[in-house]
Amino acid sequence: MSKILNSAIPITLSVVVDDLSPLQPRPTPCGYTPTLMERLPHLNPLPKGEEANEKNTDQSSNACANFAIPKLYGISNCSTVKKARDWLAQHNIEVEFHDFKKQGLNEEIANNWLKQRDWNELVNRKGLTWRGLTDEQKQQVKNNSSALSLMMEKSSVIKRPLLEQDGLLLHVGFDAAAYAEIFNIEVPT
Repeated sequence: MSKILNSAIPITLSVVVDDLSPLQPRPTPCGYTPTLMERLPHLNPLPKGEEANEKNTDQSSNACANFAIPKLYGISNCSTVKKARDWLAQHNIEVEFHDFKKQGLNEEIANNWLKQRDWNELVNRKGLTWRGLTDEQKQQVKNNSSALSLMMEKSSVIKRPLLEQDGLLLHVGFDAAAYAEIFNIEVPT
């Protein structure tokens, strides 16, 4: 593309696409287009370059075999969790479900989430559990440490569902468009 500036000398501008961008889908040499999870560098165990041509001649049939099954955290009777689980089932996506109301929640897992997301995103301040807290309890939640204490004491205060894979928190809450992007599913417009 050429653009004429004040000097009337044509200048050619070019845009360089960063090859490391995990958000740009790029087909592999065999034509398989990886999902967003596969494009995240720390989750991509598939060989690259010439090794990819030699070892993965048919990645489309076994690409998902190289990744851990995503895990969905939530409470089974939560309407938003039900919507997420229904959407996943409708799209034949296998996930492991962890009901933290019945199975509990490991502090290490919750702390890992807080390292990836702001506590304001993880604490559901619109839900019944938050509204049931005293004003004093609400005012005490002001950082990751105090949010972690509340999350461990009252797990139903956690915004749900939480979609995670290999320790990476992929999404908080449910949004069909976001899930479609994560799982590389085309949604009719």
